[in-house]
Amino acid sequence: MLMIGILSDHVFALRDQAVAGLLTRHLRPLLALQAESGIVGPDCLSPRQAAVSDLVARGLTNQDVAQELHITVNTVKKHLMAAMKATGCTSRTQLALHRLHASGV
Repeated sequence: MLMIGILSDHVFALRDQAVAGLLTRHLRPLLALQAESGIVGPDCLSPRQAAVSDLVARGLTNQDVAQELHITVNTVKKHLMAAMKATGCTSRTQLALHRLHASGV
């Protein structure tokens, strides 16, 4: 994101600038939390929370995750909420980014 602040506005189309702004709003709290605590990592989630979060990070819907793991949609939601609380993420997007980062992608 630092590069976006350095580059001229003429380098990015308006849509790209809007996407970058949206990502910045999602990433800033996550990065701040990691910088402050240093303890948020892949080990802070239960195996099921990690599995659900990883599938969400791959772009699956709650319904798709439920079918993949043979659980209910409500159970998926509960695992996602617990995972967001454990990681300090405030949105599904932040959690997906956190899981991608934790898996080294």
